[in-house]
Amino acid sequence: MKLKPILSRASFRMRINIVYALLHLLAIAGIALGIGAVSNRLLKNETQNNLKQNIALASERLDALLDKIENASLHFTVTLPENCTDIWISPDIGARALNNANLYPSNRKIQIGDKMSVTSGFSGGLTSRAGYVVKDHSQLPDKVNNYLERLAKPYYAAAAAWLEQIHIGMSGGELYDIIKRVLPQEVYHWYLNPGHLCAEEEWLCSPIYKNSQIQLKSGMILQLDIIPSINGYGGAGAENGIALADARLRADIKEKYPILWQRFVRRRTYMREVLRLNLHDEVLPLSDTTGYYRPFFLDKTRTLVLKQT
Repeated sequence: MKLKPILSRASFRMRINIVYALLHLLAIAGIALGIGAVSNRLLKNETQNNLKQNIALASERLDALLDKIENASLHFTVTLPENCTDIWISPDIGARALNNANLYPSNRKIQIGDKMSVTSGFSGGLTSRAGYVVKDHSQLPDKVNNYLERLAKPYYAAAAAWLEQIHIGMSGGELYDIIKRVLPQEVYHWYLNPGHLCAEEEWLCSPIYKNSQIQLKSGMILQLDIIPSINGYGGAGAENGIALADARLRADIKEKYPILWQRFVRRRTYMREVLRLNLHDEVLPLSDTTGYYRPFFLDKTRTLVLKQT
């Protein structure tokens, strides 16, 4: 007698349910992949916007810090956001190294004549200033009473050259050579790349090095970062970021982010008319303090500007 396979109704329904469940899973997976792709694009755009905002926040933060420095002491209390780090270096900044760097102010009172570096950093953006805690030349220590001529002014000339000369299409090597010519390396002992790219971390990588053939392109966010060092002198520094944007990108920003665009316009106008920095149109300052440097921290009425010729 032959046995015939019999498919029970219960077994048939079970198979139908399994197929139905698999189809549901495939549909859910497809929807999830689609949502993931869209979310990834939105997150990428949001991340880029956050980087620009954080660079601006860092400069505002630093400006507030500098305003808190008083004649003989530092009285500063504030709650920091989780993605913000302030670094205080005072008073013994080494000639070629950063000593006594503190994430929080110590109980040591800042004295007239101290050298100081103050840095405020957010994810994707950093602003830094280095100079002396004095109101004028007479308060500088005797051994460095030529600080302005010896270091601060030559440094600012290099920073100004960086801001004025950077443009889309130039190579990183060209910008490196400009800084080396304006601020000779053998005299001012700077060793790190004079500028670098920014991303979620402040120091991503740098196309600016000797003989670099890497072209600077629209959409790049770069940091002005030149660190001179002369034995016995405090530092000089005015570190901020800029973005490079061709005509198409500028038009896109103007249309989609009009408030941001107005900030760019206001900053460039200030830099051109007050600081006398002749920026290329594609250079977008990412903070209100880009190009602004007062090496005497207690003098809140004067800043270095380019001399008119």
